[in-house]
Amino acid sequence: MDDCSVLAPTWLAAVRQAMTEGYIACGAFRKVAHLEVLGSGKVIQFMDHRAGHDHRWVAGKDDQAVDCAPNWLFGCSCAMPVAALEKINGWPEAVCDASGIGAEDSFTGLALAKTGHVLKYDRRMFSYESEELHFQGPLMKRVERGEVGTPNSMSWA
Repeated sequence: MDDCSVLAPTWLAAVRQAMTEGYIACGAFRKVAHLEVLGSGKVIQFMDHRAGHDHRWVAGKDDQAVDCAPNWLFGCSCAMPVAALEKINGWPEAVCDASGIGAEDSFTGLALAKTGHVLKYDRRMFSYESEELHFQGPLMKRVERGEVGTPNSMSWA
């Protein structure tokens, strides 16, 4: 899940179904601005964000997950067993970020499919993602514990 998101009430049930049936779930999203949420988690208001529409939406269904292309995995809303990520050595963020291409989530989906995993798109795993909260301070800085680049570091673990 993206850290600046509000989940639909059906999100967790869809994740549970994916885990029970053994597929990787690619959730739906909508990027928004000025997101207002009640303490109960109910979204009461937002403004549309021009880059925020999930292009996969029309291929989905309201009541079930559907088969999808492996590159439909987006990190803002997805679910998979940790063992699946271990099998492909995790998200290739360092390579994708260093090259400037991004898209590490889609590349992860492709690698997962190549290792035999089934991916499905599920609109029930819907989330609203607040775009402006990504830039709101203070930023959380990660503190590396241990010896960087060795099996004793937290990022290596």
